[in-house]
Amino acid sequence: MVGADGVLGFTPAANQIDKMFQGERWKPYSYVGVNLGIPIFNGLDVKRAVEQRKLQASQSRNYMDQFTIQFESEKRSTYFQIKNALDRFRFADANLNLANNNIELLHEAFINGVADNQDLILGENDLYDNQARYYNELLELVLNEIEGLRVTGSFNKQVGL
Repeated sequence: MVGADGVLGFTPAANQIDKMFQGERWKPYSYVGVNLGIPIFNGLDVKRAVEQRKLQASQSRNYMDQFTIQFESEKRSTYFQIKNALDRFRFADANLNLANNNIELLHEAFINGVADNQDLILGENDLYDNQARYYNELLELVLNEIEGLRVTGSFNKQVGL
């Protein structure tokens, strides 16, 4: 493929610093040229564009894989947090029931004269500690379940949004 180019215009003519702002700074010129296109190179730009699109598609797949791995990891982590929080809550619930039963027995023992005020005070302190632990573990469990709903994307559905 052979082509011709022609241009009319002005070109910088100043070749010294003192001529930079003079009238001869720009001189008219004309250009006529011949260009030669070799067909063997015509496909290189298309090939480069195809390779660029392949790289972009590969990058998009990698981003999707990264997101999927991150999501699954977060889901798994949240599942184990909920499971551990539920186990701790069950343990706190069992301890609270034991503390309640212990207080009832200490009241009976106090009425029958077997236990004194000191035993009763210790039992009540143990009950208060177990109540605080129970409600703390209950709060942790609820917060972990809310986080689980957020991670799986079902929080808005659960709260009616």
